[in-house]
Amino acid sequence: MNKMLGYLKDYKRESVLAPLFKMLEATFDLFVPLVMADIVNIGIAAHGFHYILVRCGILLLLAMIGLACSLTAQYFSAKAAVGYSTALRAAELGMKVALVERDATVGGTCLNRGCIPSKALITATHTIDTVHRAAELGVNASVNGIDFGTLRDYRLRVVKTMVGGLAGLLAHRGITVFRANAAFHADETAPATSNHIVHLVPSPDQSDILTYHKADVPEPSGPTMDLTATNIVIATGAKPRPLPGNPFAGALIDSTQALEVNEFPSSAVIIGAGAIALEFASMWNAAGSKVTLLIRKDRVLSAWDRRAGTTLTRELKRHGVNIITRASVTHVDTGANLGATVHYTREGQDGEQSVWGEIALVAIGRDPITDPAWGVTIDDHGHVATDAYGRTDKPGVWAVGDVTAGHALAHRAFEQGIVIAETIAGGRSHRAANRVLLPRSGVGRAHRRTGAGERGSH
Repeated sequence: MNKMLGYLKDYKRESVLAPLFKMLEATFDLFVPLVMADIVNIGIAAHGFHYILVRCGILLLLAMIGLACSLTAQYFSAKAAVGYSTALRAAELGMKVALVERDATVGGTCLNRGCIPSKALITATHTIDTVHRAAELGVNASVNGIDFGTLRDYRLRVVKTMVGGLAGLLAHRGITVFRANAAFHADETAPATSNHIVHLVPSPDQSDILTYHKADVPEPSGPTMDLTATNIVIATGAKPRPLPGNPFAGALIDSTQALEVNEFPSSAVIIGAGAIALEFASMWNAAGSKVTLLIRKDRVLSAWDRRAGTTLTRELKRHGVNIITRASVTHVDTGANLGATVHYTREGQDGEQSVWGEIALVAIGRDPITDPAWGVTIDDHGHVATDAYGRTDKPGVWAVGDVTAGHALAHRAFEQGIVIAETIAGGRSHRAANRVLLPRSGVGRAHRRTGAGERGSH
């Protein structure tokens, strides 16, 4: 309370919004341990979407806490949550920060095509599921249909609200955002204190680089630009992994496309057993779709806790999801308006089998977005190699998030970003970036919804 009153005393010396941010900052100091414990122990899936909005808002404020220090310049390439968490924390620590984003909006996968839009849709389908079970509580109710136009508007509105809030926070912290493609090459012979040059060109759908000093106020800045920075943080994220020999095309789609379908499919084949696959399986099943889930092992989430995977497998089956275990997909046939026929074999059975769906969703993992031209070491799995604090083998070049090895989790990436910003600032972070110990996800009411914080798509 004293801290909050102290912030209010500074009201006249700061901008109109500053006291509000300061008060929220103090509130965060008091309650974030409880909030995080609630999320990881009870599970996002056990709550409504408004719960998630509140939690995400609190997480965004994490980067506002810190001490003052100085560096000449920093450059952050951002594609996922870790990009803006690093940038915000670095700015809080007194650094001059530029954030480069290729997409039209900030927030990366989680805010634009992962965690937030998927939970918006799950909220809608959970409502359907609740109505179907209303009679158990003595409530007479029925579902007369889904207005997909209104549902789409709701999803887009939620994403816009979150992205707009983040853009405003970045501007408030004095972070310059460039909408552009970035390229650089690390010079291994350069001393650690030397500057790196980052070359910018317009994003694919733009003729000019756009510079944002204020949220939603783009300034055309020409076709090329060079930034000079002491440190570069690579946070380019990951992209959906296609089936070998079957690129995404037609009715064979990835999770980003699945979020944008105009209507829920009448039938769907989902290939995969991770969090992304299960979210869509539970979502579409609750909406009345006929869902078939092809998995390689004997249960979903096979790399996770056995009890969680076994329970989810049982409950998904009980609620109508057709789970085909120990299946290996051989190929997929698709055609214009023909749906998708997925061919597969099963362990212990002879011959090839097939299953048809209006769409086939491939959710078998995500691949890091890297570029050999960066000059940093990339491991056999395509990840940028780093030490415990996110340093690459080139001076002044760091990497964090999905582009590095480790669990693809939004909350882990966010924490990694904080660690790297603190390490760059010259301080000693209290934990290593690749050793942030957070549970993979919280899963609650598995028979009704599945929620997991995989940052690659969520």
